[in-house]
Amino acid sequence: MLEQFFPSVITDCVRFHVAAKRYLCATKPSYFDRLSAASVHTLELQGGPMSADEVAEFAQNPNLKEIIAVRYLDEAGKRAGMETPRLLALCADGPAHGGSAPRSLISRRGQSVALPAQIR
Repeated sequence: MLEQFFPSVITDCVRFHVAAKRYLCATKPSYFDRLSAASVHTLELQGGPMSADEVAEFAQNPNLKEIIAVRYLDEAGKRAGMETPRLLALCADGPAHGGSAPRSLISRRGQSVALPAQIR
């Protein structure tokens, strides 16, 4: 459903959020070591770290870099006391960028990504 409004890089970051955790736990032991007890528990409920075959298949996703980056950002966002910008600060045509009504977000690459009319 979201594919009609957003490019695959956005929807894949959401769709594969749990898979990214499983992938990182299978490929980066230091990632697993940082997980809270609750995260280790949910990892087991989610299937545990990926098998070698699952890792190989997941690594073929053309949006792998972005999926993993969002997973790391999610983990970083759990830091107590962390300050985050308001959504409007990230909008290409919001008040922070001289506009008045946000219609798009600025992507990591500096490109605008249109917001669906339903959420403007």
